[in-house]
Amino acid sequence: MGVSFLSLHTVGLEVAARRLAVLEVAGTPVMRHWYVIHRERKRLSPVAEAFKTFLIERGAKAIDQALG
Repeated sequence: MGVSFLSLHTVGLEVAARRLAVLEVAGTPVMRHWYVIHRERKRLSPVAEAFKTFLIERGAKAIDQALG
């Protein structure tokens, strides 16, 4: 048996399948600031540009929904 500190997003399928359990711990969830960066002179591929747009426009909402 072990205990780990992981993002719920990372182990969501395992939690849903009851292979892992989420423990209530004071001071969690830990909220972090996320940044989307890339080299200014590097042209992003269409897929990378679409992912960047998704993160900026809908990323926060997707995380809020995942946390329930």
